[in-house]
Amino acid sequence: MALTKEQQQTKKRIEQICELLNIDYDKWLAEKQQEFIMENTDKAFEASLKLKRVQNKFQNGQHHG
Repeated sequence: MALTKEQQQTKKRIEQICELLNIDYDKWLAEKQQEFIMENTDKAFEASLKLKRVQNKFQNGQHHG
């Protein structure tokens, strides 16, 4: 998948910063991806819990109605 010009520039800047700070770019990227996955997994889990509560309320409402 090709990067847009803006994404390429951003990647280049991050690589330069990593070089300046003596950080391994690939390691940094892997950590960021892991953080992103964890955050979104948490959000998805919360959303599924909310959905389940709504479904339960709806089902309970139908039984009592």
